[in-house]
Amino acid sequence: MLVGFIITKGVQVKNKYCIGGTSTPMALTENCKQYIAQYLGIVKNSDFCFSDTIAVTVKYWDTTDVSHMGSTLDAVVTIVKFEGYSYEDRVAETGRIDAAKLTSENGGVALTDDDITWIYDNSDGVDKYCYSPDATPTPIPSTPSPTPTPTLAPSPTPTQTPSPPPVYTPAPMHTPTPSPISSPSPTPTFVDSDGDGVLDRYDYAPYDPNVQTKGDIKPETTPTPQPHGFEVLFVIVGLLLVAYLIKRRVVK
Repeated sequence: MLVGFIITKGVQVKNKYCIGGTSTPMALTENCKQYIAQYLGIVKNSDFCFSDTIAVTVKYWDTTDVSHMGSTLDAVVTIVKFEGYSYEDRVAETGRIDAAKLTSENGGVALTDDDITWIYDNSDGVDKYCYSPDATPTPIPSTPSPTPTPTLAPSPTPTQTPSPPPVYTPAPMHTPTPSPISSPSPTPTFVDSDGDGVLDRYDYAPYDPNVQTKGDIKPETTPTPQPHGFEVLFVIVGLLLVAYLIKRRVVK
């Protein structure tokens, strides 16, 4: 925090921060107020606010690159009046904030003594400056217009092209190959098949050794049937003869 005594409003602000000379009209824009509250202030109930004048919550650097902890007012005066600086991200130390940056955020107009006095007057109590970042408006979904269903034109019925009738190629006729006619083997002239000493061409029965001529074949004789009575008579006579002989033997 800058060395100085406890100040009140008005002239004492100028004495603490060496603000002198002719007073210029306040030119602090709303955009610049919001920028200072966001990057050189505090967060209170999700709002960005100026810190109390006696707070030590804002980190800033002087012209010799020495860092300090103080209030929003301390940081703004050091940047505007003493060529100090700070950062939008004070942890990563990126996004440098210097007098030129505040002038740019103030619409191209440098901050005046009256601007600094206004920051002091709106840093404590019920007059503390805060702003709520604009919430991203939730888009109201519009009822989409129904997409007209396209009327499909009837597709033309395709004309079927008749298939040409199949052409059958007849199978070649099979011509059987004639089997060669075998000529009978000539019978040998001097052959005796039954081994009876007579050549086959002179043998009446070339496969029967007992027959050489036709006269060798004797017809079978058929026996003359005898009458059945003769056999019976013969048996009876035999029996009588046997009985006679037995009786004669017994009588002697």
